[in-house]
Amino acid sequence: MNIDVLLEKTGLKKTYPRKIILGLFEDRDQFLSADDIAKVFQEAGHPVPLSTIYRILDQFVEKHLVSEVHIETAQVKLYERAHAHHAHHLICTECEKIIHVESCPVHDYESDLEDTHGFKVTHHTLNFYGLCEACQKAHA
Repeated sequence: MNIDVLLEKTGLKKTYPRKIILGLFEDRDQFLSADDIAKVFQEAGHPVPLSTIYRILDQFVEKHLVSEVHIETAQVKLYERAHAHHAHHLICTECEKIIHVESCPVHDYESDLEDTHGFKVTHHTLNFYGLCEACQKAHA
């Protein structure tokens, strides 16, 4: 979808930093930190303060345009383009590669928890840590 349309649809002003940041997530289906984004602006000769980048990222999370990814090995907050479906991640502890996995084996378990304990699950996160195929080969 067009970036201007996405911003308009969510009620956000079409500012230069918002358009560039949203474009980065649309163009690169990968995880980005605020520092990664700041570096893009710096390299383009248009530095943007980190506080502005974090504020925009918070707005994008609130509007479900991007998602914050909680990864215990990451030293910084990471963000990814919001996906239509709930997803999980495979994280390589060697090279830090992150693989997005769209299937979720936990939904049935959530229903069981609700039935058994009367607990309403609102959301969950699930990350698997190990070695990616390339790192396994390098250690073989």
